[in-house]
Amino acid sequence: MALVQCPDCKRQVSSGAPTCPGCGRVMSGPNANVSPWTALIVVPLGIGAFIWYGSTTSLNHTPTVSNVYAAPPPPAAAPKPACAPSDFTLSKVTYEPTYGSVRIKGIIRHACPVAAGVQLKWTAYNKDGSVAFVNNFWPASTVNIQAGTDYAFQTINSGSPQIARYEVAPVDVHVW
Repeated sequence: MALVQCPDCKRQVSSGAPTCPGCGRVMSGPNANVSPWTALIVVPLGIGAFIWYGSTTSLNHTPTVSNVYAAPPPPAAAPKPACAPSDFTLSKVTYEPTYGSVRIKGIIRHACPVAAGVQLKWTAYNKDGSVAFVNNFWPASTVNIQAGTDYAFQTINSGSPQIARYEVAPVDVHVW
């Protein structure tokens, strides 16, 4: 094999050597005439083109989101009672004015077949017929009244000498 001169470092290299042992230049093959400085230009251009292409295609891409931690299903609705407000009757209802307020007392008769709570609506009317106040309340709070029983209740609200009459009636039923 003959000796040839490396075009970069000018050293004598065997014509069969794939690279120059002095500078590493490729001496034979398809890239034999390519300077190592070419790589310093071509590689950054290739990386830049790759980055630019990736950024322009991502503008048109709509990402999809996968929720691994899905929310739990909503809680089941409370069972509807097998009764209505009309299954509750009121008796012995009295109104007692006390120091700028009015106390209401009475007995709830529960004729519903299941234990349930009842909401009462207390409306007070002024002498001119206008509504003075409305008070919605659950006499037993969040406790079910046992079926077929009587339940004594009372509550208090601010009152005025202008109040002429009161009404109280069951408006809603809930099983707690």
